[in-house]
Amino acid sequence: KELDDEKRDELFKELDDEKRRDIEVVVRNIADIDVQLKWEVEDEEGIHEGDVINLTVRVDRKHYPDDYTRLADQDEATDPILTKAEMSEEEVDEILAKIDDAEQREAKKEELLEQDRELWFAKQERRRELARSRARGGKGWFAAGAPPRVVHAPRYPFERTEQWYVLLVDSKSNKLIHHMKLLTHNAVESVALKFLAPKEGTYQYEVLVKNSAYVGADKKLPFKIQIDKRPEEEAAADAAAAAAAEEEEDEE
Repeated sequence: KELDDEKRDELFKELDDEKRRDIEVVVRNIADIDVQLKWEVEDEEGIHEGDVINLTVRVDRKHYPDDYTRLADQDEATDPILTKAEMSEEEVDEILAKIDDAEQREAKKEELLEQDRELWFAKQERRRELARSRARGGKGWFAAGAPPRVVHAPRYPFERTEQWYVLLVDSKSNKLIHHMKLLTHNAVESVALKFLAPKEGTYQYEVLVKNSAYVGADKKLPFKIQIDKRPEEEAAADAAAAAAAEEEEDEE
């Protein structure tokens, strides 16, 4: 992509025009991405056994034209659903601090997590609505309304489109922890993978971002998470809440 015309002509001098055009199409469209990771626990500073870990994977499709990014950013900044913000850790802590009962506090925490998940799905559905709307209006090529990118596969009997999959893997056990397909075709897209923190220890994970069409386009990002033992007072409160819940079930 970075070659100037003179070097490109020298490199392709033995190829005919058709083959040169073929190569230029591939170079212009082949998948090229950057991936960024961020992980956190919503209502705590450290990560303890049993916490819900929020892993955000951001994928930047560098091979998309600038219009993809510009119009996608415009949607994210102006749409009434896409601009809704998730509750901050401080807001969650403030709500939970007002609840003395451990069982009620845990139930409220789960309720807030569910609200966060529902908002995420609502945003994904809104992006799909924008995609359908722009396709009907003749603007489906752009941003949130973009259809899947058609890949260069001249020998394939049908039109082949570009798809991306995000996988979270435990490096030691080679166990698949979570997976998700990128649902939109924006230049920049983020997905949230939620999973429970295992027992105390240091864990090595890998995020794999895999492409369905191009060889060599996949990205692998290793990262390490330190899981601490849950404080005794929290563990005791959780155990009491679990015991109370079991008693209620037995009574029912």
